[in-house]
Amino acid sequence: MATQSSIDIAQQMYVAYYGRPADPGGLAFWADVFDASDDLTTALTQFGDSAEFTNNFGNLSPSDLVSNLYQQMYGHAPDPGGLAFYLGRLDTGEATLASIAKQIADGSLDTDLTTLNNRITVANTFTNEVESRDAPYMESDIPTAQSLLAAVDENQSTVTAGNDAAMALVGDIAGDDAPAEGLFDMVVIYGSNQADSFTDLSTPDDRVYTALLFDGNDSMNVDNGLFALFGGQGSDSYQLGDSGGYLVFDAGGADDYIYIDHFLDNLYVSTINDGSVLIIESEEDDLYIFPGWLEPQNRLETWGLRDGEFSFDQVVGLVEENTLGDQPDSGAEVFGIPAAAVDPHIELFEFLGAVSSGEADEYLHGVAEISSNAMIDLFGLG
Repeated sequence: MATQSSIDIAQQMYVAYYGRPADPGGLAFWADVFDASDDLTTALTQFGDSAEFTNNFGNLSPSDLVSNLYQQMYGHAPDPGGLAFYLGRLDTGEATLASIAKQIADGSLDTDLTTLNNRITVANTFTNEVESRDAPYMESDIPTAQSLLAAVDENQSTVTAGNDAAMALVGDIAGDDAPAEGLFDMVVIYGSNQADSFTDLSTPDDRVYTALLFDGNDSMNVDNGLFALFGGQGSDSYQLGDSGGYLVFDAGGADDYIYIDHFLDNLYVSTINDGSVLIIESEEDDLYIFPGWLEPQNRLETWGLRDGEFSFDQVVGLVEENTLGDQPDSGAEVFGIPAAAVDPHIELFEFLGAVSSGEADEYLHGVAEISSNAMIDLFGLG
């Protein structure tokens, strides 16, 4: 299996060079090529020399070709200096158009970088969904897939809409009359091995938004919905709103930060599974679930409330002083969960939280339906 780094490069190039999400077979093939090659420039030239490029872009002028790269990555035209620079490299043969696409992508800054990363995020959602449903992603689907990415910009709301649209489009491609049970209820947001930021994200419906955040110092700011947030290595930050249901499982890193938008005296605290899972519920029935919260690799070092900030040790003390006690598995029945199902639910979320970015595609979709249904059960929606 190809390395995650080469998989990331392949998807980046499909977005930058072809303006579309990769098909699973193409993604795997070119990731293997990039892994095997000791000359990325040559491999990129091979990537760019295709019938797809000739058919879709072969009649464009050099100026239009370079400008189109900017449009596909950022949604705007190049600045005159950048256009002249890359036209010069293309004209002299110093660089191929594919290698120029990689250079432009690697030099992305500010809102351009955010837009490109957002488009890659939606492309990953689309590609993973095509693979999980074994959908026939055909040449005739490419214009719609390109339009899907073109609608994504630097705003997080366009990523949310793009992920929804990607899943709906794959459903259409697969010929679904109705969304599959489980997959309809869960929307998966894939992070990267870099620092990811999802801000002001809300889900005012009954779907569960599951965010897999891998390496990097990731930041999540979510409210008004149902969320399962899985952090990886890095100093991660989770800001949870005062309306909804939230599950947080941080699988590594240090200096992790969690903020819950409530006052301390507005919260009820209990545990399950011999104290290993922390349950916090507000007077307004908002729910916060923290599997493995006491384990060193899963600890959230700093906790914030409207009252102020508390260290992990202070939180442990507050829980010991104010807990309603460790609840038996039968207590989950108030959420519609049979007692016998509690341990499998928790083990599933701990497993998902420990999945690395290299394993995510292999495992996640195999448990998507049960994961979605488990979250629906945990938040009392079943």
